[in-house]
Amino acid sequence: MLTSGIIGQAARGDAYLGRPLIRERILSILTKGSHALLAAPRRVGKSSTLFDLFDNPPAHTIVIYYTSESVNTENEYYEKLFNHVTERLRTLKKYTTLIKDFTSRIDELGLDGTIKLGKRKINYRTEVQSLFESIDLKGERLVVLNDEVSSTVENIREDKDKRAAVHLLQTMRELRQSPHLLQKVQFVYAGSIGIENIVSELNCTNLINDLVSVQIPFSKDEVQTLIERLLSGSSVTLSPEGLERLLSVTGVAYSILYSDPS
Repeated sequence: MLTSGIIGQAARGDAYLGRPLIRERILSILTKGSHALLAAPRRVGKSSTLFDLFDNPPAHTIVIYYTSESVNTENEYYEKLFNHVTERLRTLKKYTTLIKDFTSRIDELGLDGTIKLGKRKINYRTEVQSLFESIDLKGERLVVLNDEVSSTVENIREDKDKRAAVHLLQTMRELRQSPHLLQKVQFVYAGSIGIENIVSELNCTNLINDLVSVQIPFSKDEVQTLIERLLSGSSVTLSPEGLERLLSVTGVAYSILYSDPS
């Protein structure tokens, strides 16, 4: 996305070009109790769309955003998820005691009683599952926005091996499919590297077939608004004919890449 004409930053607040159709599509998927996958290359608005959901959460929803782009082990992936969930819930008074108990327990698990041997390795996959199962949301739901998840899978495949990458995908699916978490915790994943291509190369497409794919095309109106914002205050002007030509070319490019998200 573009923020004040600068390429590369996720747009938030007034700098964000609203994408109501994409937002409605994601919320529709979540309302049905499913999980979503935002599929698109870089710089078309995946992170900005996630930030919009984080900054403007739907009613009765606790939204957590985190990026796992630098993660290269399965345990690190779940440790980061655990930390982001506990940090977010700690800000909500009704969950303070639960989170305090869990973080204290983690501190105890990490100690083996001797200074010499240091800390034990904590299985954060188990801790995440236990934390989610322990939360009484009282009519609310927890939505986890996981950015750059495909980079995580690719990192693990390169730094570890194919089997380790497949195992992460397996545990992620198990978490989504847990009968204790259905209608309680939902995930929205986004990634710049095509996750579908990665899992196809790993021969495990079945591990993401429960995710509903959401494409991120620009509508003609959104493209026009974006162009007008970028040109605002500059010396560049477009005639109506020039603007229509630019919209036509842009529309052709996006129609090749994406289908209608509806």
